[in-house]
Amino acid sequence: MALFDDSKKKFEFFDKGFIYNGETYNYIDILHISYEGIVTDYKVNFVSVDELKEALCEIELKNGKTIKHKIEEKQYLVGFSQNKTAQIKELQSVFVHLLKESFESRLAYYQQEIDQNFYFSWKGAIGEDMFRVYPYLFIVRTRDGTTFSVENSNFSRNSNEFIMTHKEASPDLTLGSKLVRKMLRIGMEIESRLTTKRDPDIFYYLLNKYMGIRFS
Repeated sequence: MALFDDSKKKFEFFDKGFIYNGETYNYIDILHISYEGIVTDYKVNFVSVDELKEALCEIELKNGKTIKHKIEEKQYLVGFSQNKTAQIKELQSVFVHLLKESFESRLAYYQQEIDQNFYFSWKGAIGEDMFRVYPYLFIVRTRDGTTFSVENSNFSRNSNEFIMTHKEASPDLTLGSKLVRKMLRIGMEIESRLTTKRDPDIFYYLLNKYMGIRFS
């Protein structure tokens, strides 16, 4: 069944895989999947006159190849632009379908890392270092060793990030850091964010399984 055709590139699904731009791929060959949506607001004299949307779905395969499908609205004149809302919604459907069909193969990648190293790695937000999630224990920010556990932290999420905040003044802060934060009226809590654009289903599955962290 062909799901949609945009810029002469077509996703077509069958029992064990999919066809993209005429080439056939198996679900079990998918290593990671990510999705990102961006909205750009154009203003004139501080007044919003146009809004352009774009979406990017990336499929990383075990052979090292990455499939990138991007949908981008273009502006012809100020206030007059393409509308690709329907195509973007269809790409979101592709993303959800691929997540479901490749769940086991992608989970195996992280499970192997857990079996070998007793943790799995995850990228932080832009500008952040990597994080390590130790099952049943805590999440560590590798840059400075800051730890976030169920006991000492609060957790929340938005569409693209998992947010960790210490419940009280962090023991990882030095006295100097605390004084500077107090002078600048910055909270004593340490906050870190992990991006969940890549394999979000796997990340929250593992958090629930090993840390008991879940969201409705």
